[in-house]
Amino acid sequence: MDFLKQEALRYLGYKSGQQPGLALNQKLGACMLAIAESASPAYAQLRLKKEEDGGALILGARRIDSRDLQTHLAGCEEYLLFAATLGAQVDRLIGRTGKISVADEAVMQACAAAYIEEYADSAHGELTRAYAQKGYAITRRFSPGYGDLALDTQGTLLKILDAHKKIGLCATAAHMLTPTKSITAVIGLSREALPEKRRQCGGKCAGCDLYTCAFRSC
Repeated sequence: MDFLKQEALRYLGYKSGQQPGLALNQKLGACMLAIAESASPAYAQLRLKKEEDGGALILGARRIDSRDLQTHLAGCEEYLLFAATLGAQVDRLIGRTGKISVADEAVMQACAAAYIEEYADSAHGELTRAYAQKGYAITRRFSPGYGDLALDTQGTLLKILDAHKKIGLCATAAHMLTPTKSITAVIGLSREALPEKRRQCGGKCAGCDLYTCAFRSC
């Protein structure tokens, strides 16, 4: 819980080492509890063989031109499409909170963001262990919107993964995920050992070139 609170504070703009007052600390605890009671966390993954055309990844009928994704999948002959969500009830909880207090809604949003990241990292850990038994190392998550990987890749990824049927996850015409507290990603599979920077989800910001991001964690 303390780790999730610290992550939520980061989303609220707190710097490392900054501590909240008693009221905010209590609010964080209450929000985390409400999210835990409302969430129906689930994830889905699909293993695919990497197909390329001139360095671009072929995803279904689409050619994904992304130098950063190409770097992410370097040395991988296969990869996983991954998606995770907290479910629609969390969105409803945030919506109800916003009708009462905009400030409380901001705290709830930050707590939910921390919660889905923690859940996705936990799922990544499960996949790491499962694929290690099959002789694979897996990379960290790399999501649409990271680096030069276009956000509109969301829809293609979700369609091929059949995420709506599997976990109730869709994308809007503006390429935003619904339910909103959700994550999609590409995860590389390698028969060779990978350096920690490529496989540790805790360093996922290391894969993004937006160094001025207010939410950057490393």
